[in-house]
Parts: sequence; structure tokens; C-alpha cells
Amino acid sequence: MTFRDACRELACAVRDLCFPRGCAACDMPDEVLCARCRGLLANPQFFALPDSVLGWGMACGRYGGALRRAILGWKDHGDVECDIPFAEALGQAVDALVRSGCLERDRAYTVVPVPSSPRSVRRRGRRQCVPLAIAVADRLADYGVAAEAVDLLRIRGIRLKSVQVTTAAQRHHRVAGHVQVDEEALRSLKGHVILIDDIVTSGATMRTCTALLDAHGASVWTAMALVHTPPRGAVHQGHCDTFTADVSSAA
Repeated sequence: MTFRDACRELACAVRDLCFPRGCAACDMPDEVLCARCRGLLANPQFFALPDSVLGWGMACGRYGGALRRAILGWKDHGDVECDIPFAEALGQAVDALVRSGCLERDRAYTVVPVPSSPRSVRRRGRRQCVPLAIAVADRLADYGVAAEAVDLLRIRGIRLKSVQVTTAAQRHHRVAGHVQVDEEALRSLKGHVILIDDIVTSGATMRTCTALLDAHGASVWTAMALVHTPPRGAVHQGHCDTFTADVSSAA
């Protein structure tokens, strides 16, 4: 544990002693994320993912309202206790993917977190998608699947924050040419890749990472995220009915 991590833990302990926490989404007392708000993460959302094997990715819920508050508190304001319920939500999504046959038990998977910019990492003190990727790999391992989380991607040279761009074209240009593959980590890659992100808006970052990995000979099977903001009126079909039933029953 670094000195910075120790200070963060101490600050969190003092905060919790003086100001007992409530649900990150709705403030229900003594809950990290209450059962009702966890249920918002059992509402599968699907998005197109060209160049991937399945052709689509999925998120646990829809971005907005109470979930938006919880995720921004976790992502930008140090609410690391939400790692546990968020990881569990992705774990339940893995359960549904395995039950449906979309994740095959006889394949190997490398679970890769979508990268954050160096400035974001410095500000937040960590890469928040890494523990999510580890949780997904561990859940796959529970099924006997050969899976490993590998920190394979980097972002360099981005000037704008994600909140400073609004259109799909702007989001694409923000990341295009700035995502890089760690060549040394690439040598340890086994099987197909599953990309992990927290928030998918236009999907530009996911598509950029997928195309880059494909160009390096790494096949992306699918992608998973906590939440997705779908375009108005857009519905991605495919396995929606199966997953809605499977994920809801796992919640």
C-alpha cells in the first residue's frame, strides 16, 4: 500500500465515522448501493460493436438518474466502496452471457479494461475499470473458463475530458489515434478479448479499442459496461429477450 492509498483509507474511515454513508444512488442509510438501486443494474442495454465476434456489447443498465449519481460518485469522487456492487452487477451479466452460450466455456478470454488518460488517473488516483475487469475474469474462472485480466491498452495525448465532447463524431475524434497497445502485455494475451468500460455513450472508445486490437491480431469477442446511454428510440435486438430474463433472474 502506498502512502497515498493509506491517506485515502484514513480519510474514508474518518468520513464514515463522522458522516455515516447512505446509498450512492438514493441516500438510503447504511447502504453502499441499496437493493432497489442495484436492480437498476439488472436492465440490460445493448450496443453495436463492429469488428467484434458477437457484433454487439452489453451494459448492465441505462445511464441516468440515480445510476448516474452513483457512478459519477464512484468514478470521480472516490467512492471506492461501490467497486463491490458494480463488480457484482457485471458478474451477474457474465452469468447471463455464459447461460446463453454467448461466452463459451471451452474458450480462453483476456479481459481488458478500457484505458483512462494519464491526467484522469492522476486525478482519481487509480484506473477505475481495472477492478471491474478483474471481477469479470474471476467470475469466468468460477465457471472453469480460462480467463485473465490484462491491462493491455493505454491512452496518450488526449486534451479534452469526455464530458467536454457531446456528439458521436467529437467522441470519435477525441480518442482516434490516441489509444495504444502495450506490446509487452500483448504477448501474454490468450484467446479472445472482452473489453470492459464503465460508461458507454456513443461507443466511440469501444469501437476504437476493438479496431486497434483487431489490427494487432487480437480478436474482441464482446464488450461489457456498467451503463449505456442509447440513442433516442434505438433498440439493439439480438439476444435482448434472453438477457433481460437471465439477468433479471440473477439479480
